[in-house]
Amino acid sequence: MNIIPLDVTIGELIEGFEDTGFTYKDMLAWSKQKAAHRAQRLSVVYDKRGDNNSAEKWDGWKIGNLRPTYEPILWFTKPYKIGGTIADNMLENEVGAYNEKAFLNYSSNPNNIINIASDKNDKGLHPTQKPLKLMQALIELTTKENQIVLDPFCGSGTTIIAAASLERKFIGIEKDLNYFNIAKKRIKEIVYQPELFKEVLNG
Repeated sequence: MNIIPLDVTIGELIEGFEDTGFTYKDMLAWSKQKAAHRAQRLSVVYDKRGDNNSAEKWDGWKIGNLRPTYEPILWFTKPYKIGGTIADNMLENEVGAYNEKAFLNYSSNPNNIINIASDKNDKGLHPTQKPLKLMQALIELTTKENQIVLDPFCGSGTTIIAAASLERKFIGIEKDLNYFNIAKKRIKEIVYQPELFKEVLNG
């Protein structure tokens, strides 16, 4: 499973992953409790220009997008052997299917719209910090104990903390030293294994 927040379009992400051999499975939506609405009123732009006629004509119009009340989660899998099935892949590699029973511990329905609220511990450490329960739900949906969870953009470490709390192995990569240190501190509070953390310096 790959959950990657990048400043590219969804289409570009899907194309990029498929070009590297992944198969696009589904798009989930995490429904957020709160979302800032930063769309600017078009009439304000014209007012600042002194164009009162255009300001009146376009009253009620805005520049930007509607309020972003959900975040997309793209779900990819590695392809199965030619002629193989998901059932075959589960026997050989133990990946490909999903654990509905575990997912229902987090959501009342096995839908692709996920309603998991943030709590007080899910805020303030990173601009795009996600709820711990959300990451736990996604990890339990697609993996089992002792499998490896990779987060190549781990930020403040929520995904790897979720993985550790569910008895999964984890690899987290973060280029920002400040967030790396936050993630390291948080994960050590759950499982103190300093050998798990390695700082790699460029140059």
